[in-house]
Amino acid sequence: MSAPRYPLLHQQPFFTEGHFKTIARLGDGFPYPDYRKATLPGTEAVNRELLRLPLFLGAGRETVDRYADAFGKIIAHAPKVLAKWKDSSYNGE
Repeated sequence: MSAPRYPLLHQQPFFTEGHFKTIARLGDGFPYPDYRKATLPGTEAVNRELLRLPLFLGAGRETVDRYADAFGKIIAHAPKVLAKWKDSSYNGE
């Protein structure tokens, strides 16, 4: 789990450098947004809460199934694990 590998869509150079204007072709007078200054607080807040997993390029079905099973076990035991974590020295408190 880590920080995002890539910026959010509105933070990509395609938008921040204005390349999208050539595709949109809405004319010089169109009030294009300035994505260099754009913030989307809701999108950015949700993005900070996402679980990011490593990519398994070329992974076979068996590998993906093993990870799916592992996450199923984690979710099934989450309340018990969380309770133990709260009562332990591992929680950083």
